[in-house]
Amino acid sequence: MQNVLAHVGERDKLIVALGLRSVDVQPDPEGAHRRLAPVMDAMVSSWAKAAKMVERAQEEAVADTSPPPEHWTRIRSTNPLECLNRGVKHRINVVAVFPDVPSVEHLEGTLLVEQDDEWQVGRHYFGLTSMRKLRNPVLLTIAEEAPFRPARAH
Repeated sequence: MQNVLAHVGERDKLIVALGLRSVDVQPDPEGAHRRLAPVMDAMVSSWAKAAKMVERAQEEAVADTSPPPEHWTRIRSTNPLECLNRGVKHRINVVAVFPDVPSVEHLEGTLLVEQDDEWQVGRHYFGLTSMRKLRNPVLLTIAEEAPFRPARAH
């Protein structure tokens, strides 16, 4: 979204961001596509370059609405990856001196395998209830949406 907002004037960034976020909260890809169309139409007249970027990336923009809503925050977050990277970096800094590159690679590989084992056995990133929804999705119905009409900030 930051790349899109780079092509929008300062006064209008909030309007465009809210329009794009309204696409993110749709419960299914079809709803997201329905919501994205008027947002892009509204953007074309004032922010053509930004609208073109959204149009090129529209499949990626709605891709994370396929899983159940309970998964959205975890799918959109990079916290587990950042935590893993911090852990690996910390362990490497503890050793501090390595005789050669393969020894660093061996330590990193060992840490990653250890983390994978831990995630396979002990830690569940997604709950079993929400994972069942992937196998048996419940059709979500939403109220008729209000059309997206951008208004300029004063």
